[in-house]
Parts: sequence; C-alpha cells; structure tokens
Amino acid sequence: MGVNHNLLGKGIKQLSVLLLLLILSPISLNMAFKALKRTEISDLIAYSILAFSILLTIGTLVLAFKTIRTLLDGLFNK
Repeated sequence: MGVNHNLLGKGIKQLSVLLLLLILSPISLNMAFKALKRTEISDLIAYSILAFSILLTIGTLVLAFKTIRTLLDGLFNK
C-alpha cells in the first residue's frame, strides 16, 4: 500500500487554490451585502456581485470535496 505521488501533488495544488477561494468567498459575499445597503451604488451592480459571490461559494464547496477526494486517493493509492 504505497502513496501515489503524482496524485498527491495534484491534491496539494488543489489545496492551495482551495485555500485562496476559502479566503476570497466570504470577503466577496461581505462586499456584496455591503453594496446592497449603500444607496449610491446601482442595484444591478450589487446584485451581480451577490450572484458572483454565491457562485464562488458554491464552487469553493465543490472544489473542497474534490480536493479531499484527490488527497485520499493519493494517500491510499486508489
């Protein structure tokens, strides 16, 4: 039962992207809600930022599950 180093390297790269997305997703979501409260910003811009933030958060969750799967497959040589 060995370790697949190529798959493990791919998982580590995905983990670094995931870390970046875990930081950016809540920040963009916070910016979107603050833009909705401000009156001088157009509603179209605020709702587009909100939609982008929601999609980014969903993408982050999907990438998290894929990254965990890749790391486990690399560790247990599946």
